[in-house]
Amino acid sequence: MKTNRLIFLSVLIILTSVFLVSKVVNKPDKLQNSAAPSQTNSQGTVSIAVTLKNVSQPVFKIVLDTHSGSLDEDIAASSVLIDDQGNTKQPIAWEGNPAGGHHREGELKFQAITPGSKSITLKIRDIGEVSERSFTWNLE
Repeated sequence: MKTNRLIFLSVLIILTSVFLVSKVVNKPDKLQNSAAPSQTNSQGTVSIAVTLKNVSQPVFKIVLDTHSGSLDEDIAASSVLIDDQGNTKQPIAWEGNPAGGHHREGELKFQAITPGSKSITLKIRDIGEVSERSFTWNLE
């Protein structure tokens, strides 16, 4: 009877430990692969809405709208991603509407961020008479 009790307690301790360890190991980063809230900047003549869709391999959904002029800027050439450690990355792809028109939408993609980054900032320059717009996400 004493042996059965010891076996039962040992199994219970092992199962509890495995459960707790799996919770810690499998805990995803808050934003790891889920969409974060959109951020919008409506300065100047162009409104830009940005949504972070993926963190580890950053992908941003970008929507540009204007009621005057044409959206002719090269989104990829106008953008840069900076982490809290000062590492800078250029976009690897823009997949979306080509230049022109009053509405553009697409995804801006970057290479993987530096492991351990606590925040990332997407900077978009020289669109709609605004020298620079910043969109920041905390990753913790």
